[in-house]
Amino acid sequence: MTHTQRLAAILTLVLASWTMAAEVKVWSGYPPVPKPVRGKTELGVYIFPGWYRDEGKGDYPYRTHDEDSEWRAVAKKAKPRPLLGFYDDSLPEVNDWHILWALEHGVTWFAFDWYWNAGEHRLMRTLEDGFLKARYSSMMKFCIHWCNHGLDWHSQVGNWLPVMGVKDTRVHDGILSADITSNDPAFTCTVDLEAGDYTHLAVRMKHSLGKTAQMFWTAGAPRPVEKDSVVFATKPDGEFHDYLVDLREAKTWQGRIRRFRFDPNAACPDSNVQVDYIRLLRGPKTREGELAWEFDTEGNREVRPGGLDFTPKALIEMTEYMAKNYFSLPNYLTVDGHPVLLIWDTKALIKANGGPEGFRQALDRMNATLKQRGMKSVYLVSMGRTREEVPAGFSAMTGYGYYGTNFDSPYEWRGGHSVPYTEVLKRYETMWTMFRKRSHLPYIPPIGSSWDSRPRAGKNAAAIRNYTPANYRKMCEMSLKHIGEPKNLAIIEAWNEWGEGSFIEPDQQYRFGFLDAMREVFTDGPGNHVDHIPTPAKIASFNVLKPEELVEAKRNETMPYPDPPLLPRSVRWLTDQPLPAAPILKQWEFSGDTPEGWELHQLEDATISKGTLAATVAEEDPQLIIRELD
Repeated sequence: MTHTQRLAAILTLVLASWTMAAEVKVWSGYPPVPKPVRGKTELGVYIFPGWYRDEGKGDYPYRTHDEDSEWRAVAKKAKPRPLLGFYDDSLPEVNDWHILWALEHGVTWFAFDWYWNAGEHRLMRTLEDGFLKARYSSMMKFCIHWCNHGLDWHSQVGNWLPVMGVKDTRVHDGILSADITSNDPAFTCTVDLEAGDYTHLAVRMKHSLGKTAQMFWTAGAPRPVEKDSVVFATKPDGEFHDYLVDLREAKTWQGRIRRFRFDPNAACPDSNVQVDYIRLLRGPKTREGELAWEFDTEGNREVRPGGLDFTPKALIEMTEYMAKNYFSLPNYLTVDGHPVLLIWDTKALIKANGGPEGFRQALDRMNATLKQRGMKSVYLVSMGRTREEVPAGFSAMTGYGYYGTNFDSPYEWRGGHSVPYTEVLKRYETMWTMFRKRSHLPYIPPIGSSWDSRPRAGKNAAAIRNYTPANYRKMCEMSLKHIGEPKNLAIIEAWNEWGEGSFIEPDQQYRFGFLDAMREVFTDGPGNHVDHIPTPAKIASFNVLKPEELVEAKRNETMPYPDPPLLPRSVRWLTDQPLPAAPILKQWEFSGDTPEGWELHQLEDATISKGTLAATVAEEDPQLIIRELD
C-alpha cells in the first residue's frame, strides 16, 4: 500500500467514525417533532416532578414537598448542571424537550413519581400542566408511580414504625401497643431536629417483663450504635409509669438528629408493651416547645406512615381520579390492556388493610370501579418488598435503585463516603441475578444511573465515583440478559433526580453522553443522528432562579468538589477458604434442633437439619442476629 493509499484509508476510517457520531444543533424554535428510535426493550424511566418550585431557600429537607425549590439545593454545589438550566418543568415546552430527547434515544415510557393521600397531593403540576399539555405528549407512553409515603417532611415525624421483634402493633385510645416476639424489639421514627434544642426525654409506658428501655439516635448512619443512646431503668409490674431521662448526660447527644430507635425492653419475648407518650422536652419541668408523640389518632388499627389513608374508600377515590385523568388516555402504559400502576410501599398498603386478603378485597373494589368505566383491571407493580404481594393481587415487581456494594467488595456503602462505579455494577449484577431467579412475581429490571445526594444530604451523603457515559453503557449492556417477560419492560432510575445525582437527562458535563449510550445499546437507530438543543435565550426563559442566584451558582461551579473518601470494608467475607490456624473463640454447629441463640429477622420457615440452619428470605433486609456474646 502506497503512502497515498494509506492516508486515504485513514481518512476513510476517520470519516466513517465521524458519520457514526451524533451531531448537536442549536434549535431556535419550538422543539422539532421527535423521530423515535427503539429496539426490543420497552424502556421506561422514572421522572421526579416539582422542578417548577421557586420559593424558599433551598434548605433540605423541606417542611412540605410543595414548599421549596430543590434547584437551590443543587445550585449550592458545583454540580450537576442540567443542559436545560434550572428549568420550570410545569412548562409544556420543557416537557417537549424531554420527550424529544427521550424518544430519540430509546425511551418509550415515563413513570411519574406521584404523591397522593386521600385527595391531597403534591408536585402535580409537572404531570398535569407540563407533560399532559405538551405538544408531543401523545408520542410518549406514561404511567403513575404512586409514592405512598408521607407527603410532607413534618408528617413523617410523629409516627413510630415497628422494625423488628414486635407484632400486632396498633394505636387505640391514645396508646401504642405491641406484642414482643424477640429479645430485641424496636420501633423507629424519622425526625429532623437539633439535639441542643431538647434536654430531656419523657416516656410513659407499661410492660410486664424487662428491666430497661433504650433510646437510640442517628445523624444519618444506616444503623444506630450503642454510644448514641441512653438506657433507663423501668418497672415491669404491668402498670403505667413516667420516666424522665436527662439526654445531656450522653456525650453524643449533639448535632442534627435524623432518626430515633426505641427499644421498650430487652430479652423479653412473649411479653407486651403499651406506650402512652414519648416526648422531647426543653427542660425537666416544662412542656413549652416540646416535640411529642401522643398516639391520639382514634380508630387506627395499625401504625401507618405519615397518617396516610389506605382504606378502601380512599383507594377507590384515588382509582376514580386516575381512571378519569390518566388511564383513559390512549398513551397511558398498559400490559395487555391493563393500566400499569407502580407502588412504592406495598408493605404499608397491605398491612393497613389487615393483610393480603384484606388488600385483595380492596383491589377487587378498585377494579370494579374501572370495570364500570369499561376499563380492564389495574396491573399493579410492586417494589418487591414482601411475598404477601402475590396473594394481595400484584401482577409484577420491579425496583428503584440497587446502589451499594456486595459483601465481598473492598469498599463499604455508607453516608459520607463514596464507592467506585465498578463496584456498583457488580452489585446490580448480583441483584438482577437474584431477582430473576427468586422473584415471587414477574420481574421488571431496574437499571441504575448513579447516586450522589450531596445537594440533599450534604456531608452525610453517599456517592458513586466515575459516573461516565462509558461506565453507564456497561450498566445498560449488562442489563440486557435480564430483560424479558413481562413484555420486555425495564425501567431506568432516573431521568432527573438532580438532588440525588441520579440522572440521564443531558447535563453540561457530558451533554448527550448517557442518552447516546442508551441509543447504542437498546435501539436499532443509526449512530449518526442529530441532537437538538435550545438557544441560550430559550434556556434562560425556562429558569426559575433569581439573577443573583444564577451568578452564585456559576461561581459554585468553580469550587473544588472532590468525591467523598472511600471507606475500606472493615469486615471481609470469604467463601470456600480454609479456616485460619487460630483458636476458635465461639462456634455454632447447629447439631440440635434449635438455632442456638441466633434470632431471625425478615426470615421465615427456619429449619435445622444435618447440622445446617436454613431459612427463607421474607423481605429485603434479612438478618441473622446473635446477642450477649462474652
